[in-house]
Amino acid sequence: MNIRKTSCFIFFILVSCSVMGQAKPKKQLTNADYHLWSTLDISGISSTGLWVSYSLRYESDKDTLFVKKADTKKTYSYPLGRKGKFSGDQWHACIVAKGMLKLTHLKNGKQEIIEDVNDYEFSSNGKYLVAVSKAQEGRKTLMIRNLTNGVTQKIENTSSWAFNNNNTLLAYCVQDGIDSQGKVVSIKDTIQSIAELPFEGNIGSAIVWQKNSASLIFVLQTLNELKKPNLTATKLAQYRFANSQLLVLEPKSINSFPKDKHIESNSSSNLKISDDGKRIFFQVVPDIPTNSFDTPLVEVWHCDDKIIYSEQKQYGHLDQWAKTAVWYTDVNEVFEFMPQETHVMLSGDQQFALTSSLEPCELQFKYAPDRDYYLTNLATKERKLWLQCHSPEMHHTIMSPSGKYITYFKDGHWYMYTLATGEHKNLTSGLGIAFYDEANDIGDKPDTYGFAGWTANDKSIVIYDQFDIWQVPTDGTSAKRLTKGRERNISYRITKTNSAKQSPFLSVNDSNVIDLNTALVLKASLTDNSMQGYYIFEHGKVTPLQFSPHRINDLKKASGADVYIFLQEDYEHPTSLQVRKGKDDKPKSIYQGNTQHSDYFWGKITTINYASETGVPLKGLLYYPSNYKKGTAYPMIVNVYQKQAQNIYNYINPSGFLEDGFNVTNFVTQGYFVLLPDIEYIIGTPGDSAVFCVTAAVNNVLSKGDVNPKRVGLIGHSFGGFETTYIITKSNLFATAVAGAAQTDYLSGYFTVSENYKRAEFWRYEYFTNRMVKPLFADFEGYLYNSPVYKAPDITTPLLLWTGEKDKHVAATQSMELYLAMRRLGKNVTMLRYPNEDHSLENPDKQVDLAQKIREWFDHYLKGTTQKEWMEKGL
Repeated sequence: MNIRKTSCFIFFILVSCSVMGQAKPKKQLTNADYHLWSTLDISGISSTGLWVSYSLRYESDKDTLFVKKADTKKTYSYPLGRKGKFSGDQWHACIVAKGMLKLTHLKNGKQEIIEDVNDYEFSSNGKYLVAVSKAQEGRKTLMIRNLTNGVTQKIENTSSWAFNNNNTLLAYCVQDGIDSQGKVVSIKDTIQSIAELPFEGNIGSAIVWQKNSASLIFVLQTLNELKKPNLTATKLAQYRFANSQLLVLEPKSINSFPKDKHIESNSSSNLKISDDGKRIFFQVVPDIPTNSFDTPLVEVWHCDDKIIYSEQKQYGHLDQWAKTAVWYTDVNEVFEFMPQETHVMLSGDQQFALTSSLEPCELQFKYAPDRDYYLTNLATKERKLWLQCHSPEMHHTIMSPSGKYITYFKDGHWYMYTLATGEHKNLTSGLGIAFYDEANDIGDKPDTYGFAGWTANDKSIVIYDQFDIWQVPTDGTSAKRLTKGRERNISYRITKTNSAKQSPFLSVNDSNVIDLNTALVLKASLTDNSMQGYYIFEHGKVTPLQFSPHRINDLKKASGADVYIFLQEDYEHPTSLQVRKGKDDKPKSIYQGNTQHSDYFWGKITTINYASETGVPLKGLLYYPSNYKKGTAYPMIVNVYQKQAQNIYNYINPSGFLEDGFNVTNFVTQGYFVLLPDIEYIIGTPGDSAVFCVTAAVNNVLSKGDVNPKRVGLIGHSFGGFETTYIITKSNLFATAVAGAAQTDYLSGYFTVSENYKRAEFWRYEYFTNRMVKPLFADFEGYLYNSPVYKAPDITTPLLLWTGEKDKHVAATQSMELYLAMRRLGKNVTMLRYPNEDHSLENPDKQVDLAQKIREWFDHYLKGTTQKEWMEKGL
């Protein structure tokens, strides 16, 4: 035996095992690595859940769509893919670069490129693909492909096309010079012609189907000598399949059509057929628009105007807005039922219209002022004032699907109005439960916890309290709490698991009809978001699908099977795509995003607990530096903006392209602690509320000994910018601060007309985040007290201000005021003003510049690095 050779062999094995057993060394994350990160989104799931699709979005815009078999590694990739759709488990299609459609046979892997495609749909049975080319001079080519045998039919010069709701009938218009022909075909096992409609002298520009496919509308337009549509001569044509009847609305031939107006409905987005097929809803606009705001001799700002001049100018004259009218096709009569109003809702049976105007009911100073509502019976044409000074929010007023009721939220309660009797009834006053946001801490009235929908035949409404789902009968009898979340501190909300096709115009959403006898998916979370996920509600019981300490969202269900997919992540683990088959199976990961994450040092997160000035328990998110070692005192950056603890499980991609210059992961991987403290507000003293809560949170962290108390920085943007600038007027806790788009002067800010909304900023202070509630002249000292600019003499903290030159949300002058005040006082202040930028930076080069400068600022003041030239001398 050769002992020497044996010894060498044993040594080789030991060394090899040692090397193989070593963990791959981690790297320090740098700016050069940020481009590796992507954002994972779910795109779809096939009917039985056999296939799923997802996309990866990159900051470089080199996005990719993927299709993956859920139980194997088989995957197809589509660079720059979009509009992906499944047809059963057999086909998938998407549009890729340069308008090409990529069609994939999922069973055999065959792929085909169809060029010059703008849009497409599969037929209901998946046997046919219908695709349309990009428009050339208003004309398109429609292609119908038999996916079984590959036979393709092309229809040239198509001006419009539309499937019915279940993709079994296809209508389209073929243009021939100034004429066109409307055609309808059945697309099932074979293609069969259903109707051919000659439209002599007219071009079909849009098509809309009746909900049950009993009829459809064509929008018809003539062409002028330049071959452009004569908009003022637009017509409507309804074709009824039952009796092969074609009815045409020619505005100039009937006296009831609104004078000096024409049909604006040249697209499907503002047309609707009533469920009984007897009424067509469309919009009309003036033949000759007028606008006295274009070239006024003088602007007259009158004190009694319900809307100030600048806002009137932005909206234009309200009587020039598109107004909804109805065509009664059986009698060929038109009724414009909202001559003054600007907004409309229809009852579920389209028998009633509820209209309101953008103009407030009285002089108000809210962001969205209350308005008067008018109710019109479309059968009798009777019109009456229904509710005065009611909320304009759409989720506060909801028409029932069967057309029997209107439910509305007012003064913290849900009411029911019966259309047949005109009776108003409070449904929630006797339940002893708050259905409004009890944690509301701004000046406006607290909002509802939410409206889920209606049960069949308008029997009940389904609404939320803080925790639970309630079924409340519309007749006012006993309400029923369906879940027991309050006892478990869990909030339950019904969630939609697929994106159903919706009618775009004047619709009561059919998906709001909730069948409580079938299984429902509930989004669930503990009130502090420390556990999140989904439950199944069935037979009065809740069963978890997935409920864990992660961020869990975007759940989708296969239409024909109990297969669910969702995204799961936390700060220390990148987003993964999870699938669960059946209610008893366990979820499994079928795709892990950002796998390079494990190659780099990464931070960890924990929560801290402290209390507000009034003793309210609060939480803060504390992120540890990626190179954390116990016993080292690190610098820390504190980011402030109201409450942020709900984001505890968010995975945060590193990035150099930052709209506000701040990114948790960037700083954590550069050796900083990062703290995001929650703030509880006392009305009238938002500044002091921030000082107390942030100071309490910082002191909590400092007590642990991991942070150097002389190297703590503060940063905030927008309202967080206000909080930052105010805090440093009251506290010397911070070595430096950065404030972006900050509100620094409550006096001048109050009297500003917003460039965004063209309205006075009163609402922001009295009803919104500034939390003053009282008007300025009722609390002048309070407004003065909460203005950082007037406390500038007390600032000793080096401050970096930044703003977009054209900030339309918080005027750039707010940052300029504090800069000038501190400069006049000889304080250490620098301001970055980005030309042609708004509230958040949009230009990528400027985003990179801001992020870099903020990092350099903090590195200098918190790490002691050398000042950059721009910090010493400017530019």
